[in-house]
Amino acid sequence: MEGRGFCFIDPHGDSAEELLGMIPQSRMDDVIYFNPSDTENPLGFNIFEIESPEDMDFVISETNSMLKSLFDPGNTGVVGPRMENIVRNAALLLMSDPDGGTFMDIPKVLVDPEFAKQKIKYLRNQRAIDFWTKEWPASQRSNDAGELVSWVVSKWAPFESGLINNIIGQKKSAFNIREVMDNNKILLVNLSKGKLGEAAAKLLGMVFVMKFQAAAMSRADIPEDERKDFCLFVDEFQNFATDSFESILSEARKYRLNLILANQFTTQLKDSIKDAIFGNVPNKIVGRVGIDDAEILQKAFTPTFTAEDLTKTPNYNSITTVLVNGFPSAPFTMKLLPPIGRSNSEIREGLRKYSASKYGRPRAIVEDEIRKRLSVNSTPKPAQRPAVSPTVPQVAQKPQISWQERAINATEPASVNSSGKPQDSFLDDWIKKRDELRNKTVSAEENSAPKSNLARTFQKNILQTQQQNSSGLQNKNNPQIQQQIRSPQMQYNSVIQDITSSKEEKVESNRLSIREEPSQDKTGSIKKIGNDEVIFKIR
Repeated sequence: MEGRGFCFIDPHGDSAEELLGMIPQSRMDDVIYFNPSDTENPLGFNIFEIESPEDMDFVISETNSMLKSLFDPGNTGVVGPRMENIVRNAALLLMSDPDGGTFMDIPKVLVDPEFAKQKIKYLRNQRAIDFWTKEWPASQRSNDAGELVSWVVSKWAPFESGLINNIIGQKKSAFNIREVMDNNKILLVNLSKGKLGEAAAKLLGMVFVMKFQAAAMSRADIPEDERKDFCLFVDEFQNFATDSFESILSEARKYRLNLILANQFTTQLKDSIKDAIFGNVPNKIVGRVGIDDAEILQKAFTPTFTAEDLTKTPNYNSITTVLVNGFPSAPFTMKLLPPIGRSNSEIREGLRKYSASKYGRPRAIVEDEIRKRLSVNSTPKPAQRPAVSPTVPQVAQKPQISWQERAINATEPASVNSSGKPQDSFLDDWIKKRDELRNKTVSAEENSAPKSNLARTFQKNILQTQQQNSSGLQNKNNPQIQQQIRSPQMQYNSVIQDITSSKEEKVESNRLSIREEPSQDKTGSIKKIGNDEVIFKIR
């Protein structure tokens, strides 16, 4: 790889896991492992996080394209002009706030007038101001107001689980895609549909593609010869292609974003995407395909190869044409290389934990921040409530209030303890468990003392990291949050035991010797020493 960066978006997850265990020692500190199934340390990824106000229109357009791809792929009108207009103005309202907003805040904006009112003052778009001060309030007086809002808000239901909400509901992303490209990072994206659900996995994949497109185009601010090559590998890319995907194929090359796209059947692609591929993708590698696909693909390889040749290609072989010195080569057959190296489970587990500690945040802190941000009371205070004339029956306002309250109650998390126990009982139980945990920790440290200092140092580093992450949290004394902050330390126990239980400093050639060394600065890192030894520099 010559130290170059790349991103691999895997909709199944298995290949991303294998690659994680094959990272060279010299590149370990460059790895970002995006794994939504790690619910304890979610990595923030905010769709509405922008670099400048000029990015708003692009993000809004892509957001509507993503919703259409998810809920109206056949263009039947489910996601039409009316919904697109609502989403556009809601997104403008959220992104105009200096404190920022997220994709998951849109339902709150629509059902909570007080929440929206706090943000209107930041709008600079007169069309959006008119929408929120005139058009939207007027629409809520109609008989079908509740149905309209419920219909729009229902599209967010697949993303309301903690698994996905704790990722796209964070205002601050864990990493910046432009920095990933410019600094040669290795970003592995595990979008296992079996764990996330199809809609959530598809949304995240489309967001990644959108972010890479925006980051690539932002490279216009640096000379072309200073733009570093970056490869984006996307498996089953048809799942993540929006209407703007053609522009990526035609424009990404000039910004040194190299796309490697994999797909099984041409019937999975829209005609516009197929046309863009045949018109803008010079390098084509085709394995054995069915007769229908062969009839379409043979155009790229005729007259050297026919459709019949494409249906009889042997296993691990392909028919290929590539660009050589700016000109397409004659089609030829190519034998594919077997996988290079083997995936090391110890490296895989260590990097998974290391990346979660470096880029993730404790779940309790994330959920507490989201809850506080969305907990604005929409009911006006008594002093602010206008006087009601005796001639106007109050019952006339009940339909509007009832659907708003129902929607708010449905979207906000319950504040009642799910166990139903009194607070004092929970606190007593937590203190008892804390004391037991401390006793076990002291005993474990005494037993592991003769083995290595890595366990204690690694645990200390994780605890310090989590304490820094929680420094801005106001409710520090909440026992549920404190328990969550400690959880990453416990998560490392298994990998620490695996490392420290070995009595040998050196291990087999396909394994690594791992030792600790204090860092000279305030940042953690991973460094290479020799051929088979890795140092975790711990702060």
